[in-house]
Amino acid sequence: MNDDERPLRRSYKPADERRQMLVDHGVALFSDATYEEVSIDDIAARAGVSKGLLYHYFRGKRDLYLEVVRAVCAELERTLSLDRSVPRFDNMRQGLIAFLEFARRRRRAYRSLLSGSNDAEVLALLDRTRDTLAQRLLDGLELTEPVPAPYRMAARACIGAIEAAASDWLEHDDVPAEQTVQLIMAGFLGNLLVARHVVPHGSASLDLSEGLRRFGALFAREPASAGRRDE
Repeated sequence: MNDDERPLRRSYKPADERRQMLVDHGVALFSDATYEEVSIDDIAARAGVSKGLLYHYFRGKRDLYLEVVRAVCAELERTLSLDRSVPRFDNMRQGLIAFLEFARRRRRAYRSLLSGSNDAEVLALLDRTRDTLAQRLLDGLELTEPVPAPYRMAARACIGAIEAAASDWLEHDDVPAEQTVQLIMAGFLGNLLVARHVVPHGSASLDLSEGLRRFGALFAREPASAGRRDE
């Protein structure tokens, strides 16, 4: 069994376990093929059940597909769970490492289910997931409400950067995960610094001293080879 076929671990009553089993098989099938290429017969055969049992739990293929997307999105959201027992940037680092591990572990699901759909309902689910992840970043900053719009935009932009960096990391595999995380975090810090500059005076304050201690040198330091090229 490959990584995309591993069940999403949860505790269920027998009927719920059976339903979750069908979703797990759906994750594997829809990771390997497009929505059009997978049939109800394929799903039933893979799960070892009758089509009648499948229709008992789902109205049809589309209903199951949406549950598959919800399951993958829920697992994705858990990668950036907030842990207030650690410093905010350590918490973010842990979350980003978990995000990259998720992308690698469910590589095909990540690419096909999160990047390749034109279905309006699927896109809405993905957009809600991005909003949830962005809110997790904002929650980690411990801003007072209402959160100024520039900070919200910085968090949403960071989610886009995370997705793009994860896709590039999976495709090329030429930057270590830790360096990829540093790139994302430094970019987020830069956006937050700009956002803090444009936030109206008197709005929610944001202490970025921890981030500056960690990444400030990256913004000021020139590559060692830069001076030699100019000589």
